[in-house]
Amino acid sequence: MRIAIVIYGLSIIALGILAFLKPQLVAAKLTDFYMAYPIIRFAGKKQLTSRPIFVRFFGFVVIVVGIVALLLTLLIDSRL
Repeated sequence: MRIAIVIYGLSIIALGILAFLKPQLVAAKLTDFYMAYPIIRFAGKKQLTSRPIFVRFFGFVVIVVGIVALLLTLLIDSRL
């Protein structure tokens, strides 16, 4: 079970690093993903664009959450 949590934490960190280092790519993928929803098709293209600084901040937050999750997992595992 512990190995699955570690792999999950590492994958969260990897996604955060991707969002932090390549915000334009992630923003484009988010736009493509949300364009598939029927109600979103009526929105203009400008409404679905994400600012790179927001995507970078999201990536930073995801990295921090992944690191905290790994540290808590190791802390709890060492106490058991």
